[in-house]
Amino acid sequence: MATHTSSSAASGSSESSTDIRAPLWDHANIVEKAVSGGNTRWRCKYCNHNGFSSCTRVEAHLLQILGKGINPCHKVTFEMLNQMRNEVKRCKELVQRAKTRTVSMPTAPASGDGSSTKKNKRGPVGALEKSWALQDRNHLDALIARSFYSGGIPFNFARNPYLREAFSFAANTNMQGYQIPGYNKLREGLLREERAPIDKLLSSTPSVPYYLTS
Repeated sequence: MATHTSSSAASGSSESSTDIRAPLWDHANIVEKAVSGGNTRWRCKYCNHNGFSSCTRVEAHLLQILGKGINPCHKVTFEMLNQMRNEVKRCKELVQRAKTRTVSMPTAPASGDGSSTKKNKRGPVGALEKSWALQDRNHLDALIARSFYSGGIPFNFARNPYLREAFSFAANTNMQGYQIPGYNKLREGLLREERAPIDKLLSSTPSVPYYLTS
């Protein structure tokens, strides 16, 4: 979380925000981060109010909105209030713009929505089915490529054996409706599960005398 002084925090600059969906977090000190989408323990940078909530009450506190279950910040001046309101407005516009500015894919699935039952057909595969399969493969290639481009992922990651094994497993296993792990699951639950065998391996590895490492 980016930190600011009182003067810079009230400048209304959304560019330094860590999350344009909740820009006013930049006006609070995070004491304890939320776990699995829960509440965050925070402290107001201006009045030192201690809170344990989502970003909704942080906004209500700083924007002096009544009836939200939290007292308004008495240290926020009229000028600071206007700047923060503009900051929230700008970020909402950025979020909305990101939703509407979609770039069409260079390909499309053969079924239109990827849910056609044609794949369940048994028996010899005809020319039309082969054409559909090729179109679906091309569309999947395009989706994977765009995830690399839009996420700034190095092309070398395509050689990652775990990535290739994951796609191979998914392609050869009936997991209809499967969704890849989300942000919280990746950074919390799955990370803990991954760390356990690594820690066990490290603890069982004998230490090397320092003079052998030089």
